[in-house]
This record gives sequence, C-alpha cells and structure tokens, in this order.
Amino acid sequence: FTEFSEVRNAGGRASEALRSIICVDQMLGVGAVIVIHHTDCGLTHLRNDYLHKSLTEKAPKNAEEIAEMEFGEIFEAENAVCYSLKASVVEDMKILKDSPYLRKNLKVYGYVYDIKTGKLQEVKE
Repeated sequence: FTEFSEVRNAGGRASEALRSIICVDQMLGVGAVIVIHHTDCGLTHLRNDYLHKSLTEKAPKNAEEIAEMEFGEIFEAENAVCYSLKASVVEDMKILKDSPYLRKNLKVYGYVYDIKTGKLQEVKE
C-alpha cells in the first residue's frame, strides 16, 4: 500500500469517487481526502443537455434513463449545477462531509489547481 490513494474521474466529482473513497477508507482508514479540480476542466465545456441529446441519439430505447443522468457539469450560468470551479469544490467537500458512510471526523480539504501557473488555491467552505 502507498501513503496515499488517488481517485480520478471526469470532473473530479465526489459523487462519482465516493464508492472508491469508502472502499479505501474501510481497508486502510483514510486520514484525509483532498478534492482538487483544475482550470480548463473538460466538464467546464460539456453540458448535460448536449450529452443527453448525444446519448439519446445513440441509444433511443434508453431515453428515459438518459434524461435522469447527471454529468456534474461546471460552468458559470444561472441554471448550472455548479457556478464555478470553487463552487464545485465546495459542493464536493460537502458531499464527502455529509456522507453517512464516511467518518464524521474525516478531514476534507479542497483546492483549485491552475494548469497555467501550476499553483493550488485552497478553497474553504
């Protein structure tokens, strides 16, 4: 085992990573979780409506299931799931802290990684 485990997924969203974090915590006892989202993330360019349309064209028989899918989009608009990278980090930190499957004393930290400067900016709840 290593000193840390890395869980990656599209958008770095906690909802998708939760299962893996729970498993690692049960096996090793996680000391802390660090949520990092980066600038120019692919999910700042993809929209749920576009993905719903595209997937429905590929699998029209699954249209009802596809309509319920959430892809964790991140963009600055009124109807966005998250209004900014910082907001998405805060939302993901909350998902982890509120999970009934993780310890209440689990430390959760959040950062935005700027891919141009290489710097991490801490995000507080």
